[in-house]
Amino acid sequence: MRLKGKPFALLADISQVEGATPEAFDMVKHIINRLPEMGLIAKAYVYKGPVIRGIMYQRIPELTTMDYLFFTDNEEAKQWLSNEYQKKLSARS
Repeated sequence: MRLKGKPFALLADISQVEGATPEAFDMVKHIINRLPEMGLIAKAYVYKGPVIRGIMYQRIPELTTMDYLFFTDNEEAKQWLSNEYQKKLSARS
């Protein structure tokens, strides 16, 4: 709310998540779908294993059409996120 639509990037560390209820995934889906209208221009997930990533793609098919990438390395995710954020900010100018 404080950003008032200004562009932002988000790093979500889900490396400790092993699963969730369908209701939890529905809430995540709702949030993910709202973030772009709030100013989100880049998002990266850090995860530990392929199971949670597969479940997210299954429960939230919109992820396949969004600029969200999954990483197993936190530093690699931060670097990509920073580059992607700068690239998209430049494209907006």
